[in-house]
Amino acid sequence: MDSNLKLFCPGDPHAKAVLFAGAPGSVEADVWLENGESTDLVLREAALISPSIPVAGRHNHVRIAVPKVLPAHQRKLLSVSFDLDPSTPPGTYDAEIRIEGAVGTKRFAAQITVVQNYALSIEPEQFVFTCAPGDTVAGELVVRNEGNVPIRVTPIGEYPLRNPLWFECVGGEYDRPTIDRERRGEAPETRDSAPYDEDFESLLIDNKDISVDPGNWALVKFTAKLPDSLPANEHLRARPRIGTERFNVDIITPFIPSTGVTKPTQKRRYKKGG
Repeated sequence: MDSNLKLFCPGDPHAKAVLFAGAPGSVEADVWLENGESTDLVLREAALISPSIPVAGRHNHVRIAVPKVLPAHQRKLLSVSFDLDPSTPPGTYDAEIRIEGAVGTKRFAAQITVVQNYALSIEPEQFVFTCAPGDTVAGELVVRNEGNVPIRVTPIGEYPLRNPLWFECVGGEYDRPTIDRERRGEAPETRDSAPYDEDFESLLIDNKDISVDPGNWALVKFTAKLPDSLPANEHLRARPRIGTERFNVDIITPFIPSTGVTKPTQKRRYKKGG
């Protein structure tokens, strides 16, 4: 094919390779296809081929839509999109774009840079335990690695117990809008937290230190030790974190009837002469 056919990224016509970059998943980019000859160019098909990285398509082959005819001294903006497996490791991979025309095939060097993607999910997202102060409860959850780097699950540790309404009305470190406002230099939004600010000590959560590889999952078994002193008939919540994700641990303490209260007695009345 004519050597005056060029393929390049917008703004970088002299690059040695067409560059693609993004996190695993759907990767999209626009490239210019330019006909530098004085005659029209008849095109048949084009494809992105990567022998070193799995891309969606048959045999790592992704078709690229091209015009049937590219007029002389004209250029056409092509849209290239392909899917990468979510567990594709970070790094730069060699690829190639092949364009087939009526008079032959021309190859263009390409590179695919996969950036780090730390992503996970937790199931279930909430636990509810009815237990007394000082008790130790046990649970298990599934941690799924949905990114492309290993996830280390370390011992979860201590998290404060609070009234569940505190998380809704105050939010604290869980309030993403407040954090975003602070990053922009704006005054944080204030909320009335007084009714829910009582300190109920901390829940101590212990688990084994494990690593979850990309595309895999692990069952995490944990124990949670309650403080020795908690009020009766109370609903409390902790919001532990694994990586970037949190889950709820709700504690309901048993009802203890108050002592020293006697039921009132009724005096019977008798009629005279009865």
